[in-house]
Amino acid sequence: MQELVKMVKSMAGGGTAAIIFVSTSYVLDKIMNAKLSSAVALLVGAICNFYMQQRAFLNTSKADMNFGRRYICLEIIILGCCLFGVNMLLDRKKEIQSAVTMNTETLEKFDKYYNTMVRIIVAMIVFVVISFPVRRYWVFTTK
Repeated sequence: MQELVKMVKSMAGGGTAAIIFVSTSYVLDKIMNAKLSSAVALLVGAICNFYMQQRAFLNTSKADMNFGRRYICLEIIILGCCLFGVNMLLDRKKEIQSAVTMNTETLEKFDKYYNTMVRIIVAMIVFVVISFPVRRYWVFTTK
């Protein structure tokens, strides 16, 4: 039961960081290149997420650099995977668009929200496959 509580708290923290990431990148898309805005927003989200994950796993938001070093190492991997996945799908937008049959109205919505949809999907996959398991069993362990 305690593991489930930690997972839910971690998901809530990760979800909050994902909202920060998606909303920040959405706003930044209006003033800079989508790839650059993704990178900046990932960094902002990662900083916020460190405090939330520490709270989820250790019941404290007080910065502890013993965990910070491991978190930074993992976050580089996570951010790299997210950025790689997002950039790959941004580069293949036309291919994906042509593979999906859409009417004109759906196509306009697809164009408008494509970057955001890609970011959300990639972030969800990376959370399940990398973020939660490694944070739980390596970053925030006290043993």
